[in-house]
Formats: sequence, C-alpha cells, structure tokens
Amino acid sequence: MTPAVILARVSSEEQVLGYSLDGQVAECTERAHKQGYGLIGVYKDEGISGTIIGRPALRSALQALPDGGVLLVWRQDRVGCAIVVGMMTTWRDLLLYKCWTHTWMFWASLLPKHLDYPEVFGLRVPRPAMVLNNTEDPLFTLSEMERADGILREVYQKAGVPEKYACNFHPGTHKFDQTMQEEAFAWFDRWLKPG
Repeated sequence: MTPAVILARVSSEEQVLGYSLDGQVAECTERAHKQGYGLIGVYKDEGISGTIIGRPALRSALQALPDGGVLLVWRQDRVGCAIVVGMMTTWRDLLLYKCWTHTWMFWASLLPKHLDYPEVFGLRVPRPAMVLNNTEDPLFTLSEMERADGILREVYQKAGVPEKYACNFHPGTHKFDQTMQEEAFAWFDRWLKPG
C-alpha cells in the first residue's frame, strides 16, 4: 500500500471562513481511500501563503513522507512549488516497457491521446517544477526519462519561464537519498519566499 500524507492550507481570512482545513482534509482522506493509499499523517497550515518556505506543516509533511509516498493536497495551488522524485517518464514507457512495474491506478483512460505523462505535470506552468531522476532506476527507461525531461523543458520554454523548470539525473537505482533531498530543499528555498 502506498503511504500518503495530507497537507491542508488556508492563506487568508476569507479562506479560513470559506473552505475549511477540515473540509480539505475530508476530501483528501476520501481520495486516499479511493486510491488505496495508506494515510500516515495530516498536516495543516492556517493563514500562511503557499509561497512561503517557512510553513511548519509543509516541512513536517515532507519530512514524514517516506520514499514512494504521495503528498495529497486539496488543490494544486495549495503548493507553490513542486518536485517529482523518481517518477517521471512517458506514457509510452509505462505502457510498452514498464507496465509490470506500476499500478494501474494512475492510468487515466484516453488521457494519453491528448497529453503525455510529463505534460500533465507541465500543466502547473508557470509555477516552479523540478524533476529528480535516477539513471539506473529499474522502474523506468532512461531514454524515456530523458524524453520526458525534453517535453517539460519545451513546455516551460514556450510559457516563457524556462528558469522555473529543472531536471537532474543522479547515479544509482530508485532512491531519494541525502544528496537529492538537499537539492530538493534548495529548490524550495529558491522559489518559496522566507516566512
């Protein structure tokens, strides 16, 4: 079972009064159950902007998230900056070469006809996005990880914000080691303003 952590946030008085933290948690909990995720934690930031790095719940949620875990948020704009670690490739790779290494749960019927897997992540443009890959990852094909990187670079280039996308390839198998974690937090520090 994939472990999951919920991060709920409201950044203003209107949001506190409008859509509550408890409502966000309830929707994320329902989504976790539907997806078959094992919920291991719930973290809440009240009255704090999504562009601030010093959010206590964000830091706690990221530290609690184990390798292969999923961070669940009510809406994508709850997080001002995103990082994908060891999970970026193409639909072609997943379907033709690596379907036996993954679950069907993230397969969206007919979506590949319109968007490739990295383009789905690219929908968050112009928000900052980073991808960290492992060159000997047995779950993905290196050439398709490189192809996904090219697709995302093009998405951010066409949007006029190429500096808001980064991708790095690390030696080794499927992991999120100390070096990668330091790189991830440096990316957050770069794009999220101090609290």
